[in-house]
Amino acid sequence: MPNLGDFLGHILAETTIARMHADLEALRVADLYASHPLLRHMPVPRFRLSDFEIDLPVVIDQMDEAKDDKLYLRGGIIKEQIDGAFTRALSAQLLKHDIRVPSDLLKNIGDIVKQRIESLTAVKEIAVDASRVASDLTKSVTQLILKSGGDFDRERLRLFSDELRNAARLEILAERTPVPRLQVLVTTREIKEAGSPEINGRLKLQIYEDCVEWALIERDDETLERLVPE
Repeated sequence: MPNLGDFLGHILAETTIARMHADLEALRVADLYASHPLLRHMPVPRFRLSDFEIDLPVVIDQMDEAKDDKLYLRGGIIKEQIDGAFTRALSAQLLKHDIRVPSDLLKNIGDIVKQRIESLTAVKEIAVDASRVASDLTKSVTQLILKSGGDFDRERLRLFSDELRNAARLEILAERTPVPRLQVLVTTREIKEAGSPEINGRLKLQIYEDCVEWALIERDDETLERLVPE
């Protein structure tokens, strides 16, 4: 039994694959045109899926519910999990960059982190912005280390700050609670067995094609490949 988001994602993925097969066929036909003395002077046919509509019947079967009322709504994180996630990232980066801080400073850092988490997660109905929290906590920790007066290499501390921010963001994201999913019946047999057609829902998707293409971008004596709008 698929989740509704997975079902819709597969449909959109299949339309992308359809366009890819159409382009591959256009290339094959282009080769044929190039090899023919008369066809080579004619335009090569190529089809695009400019827009189309899909009308799908679905039956909603069930919806996941949060298993713990302490957890925040829809993909949230509780404060203790943020604290633990950031502490793991901090310990790993201090070790990686060989930055040694006294135990009293480490305790002070822990207290400040808890205070900042409390202020950043005040409204439980709003999911935590992992990037914002990671950036805020990293900035607070880096400032404390700088103000401590220790003999720290500034360049090493800058690299430590950048990597701590990224590592903390990933650790915090890993603690998110799963978002409740909506499960649906979509096959013909399942929909027929569900009962009266009146209970069926219908999804009408208006799909428009947009394209990107590879482009070469010159920057700082370096050539980069980027996907840009067609």
